[in-house]
Amino acid sequence: MDYTTRNLAKTLIDVARQPGDRHELLPKVIQQLIDNDVSLDVPDLLLGRTALHHASSKFHVRVVRALLEAKAGLNVADKRGQTALHHAVAFDCTTLRPPCSPLEVPQPVETWLRAQNLLELVKGRLGELFADQNALHG
Repeated sequence: MDYTTRNLAKTLIDVARQPGDRHELLPKVIQQLIDNDVSLDVPDLLLGRTALHHASSKFHVRVVRALLEAKAGLNVADKRGQTALHHAVAFDCTTLRPPCSPLEVPQPVETWLRAQNLLELVKGRLGELFADQNALHG
């Protein structure tokens, strides 16, 4: 992977995982990735997590929404085989040092998906979640 690709991907991941919901920075960063033909799903080097993984695990709803609208991959797995949806409902950032803010605590799946109408976005892309499974088992 070349320097430009890695740098743009790192910038997107940094925006997604920063404390607070930094959605106002995303349009410019996403456009830079698109202009340079860089996938929104480039993972970090350590754990193989994408920007969507990081934003999901911290309950950054507006960042998740922007990434989903830009067609970030729902079925991209990290090095442990977990998708962003796994992180959205299972990751507990309160155990980190320093811990995350109270706005970034794990949420029940119903709460998470209903926030800012994310459920409609996810429902509209459910076929993607099963496409890889059908290809593997088909």
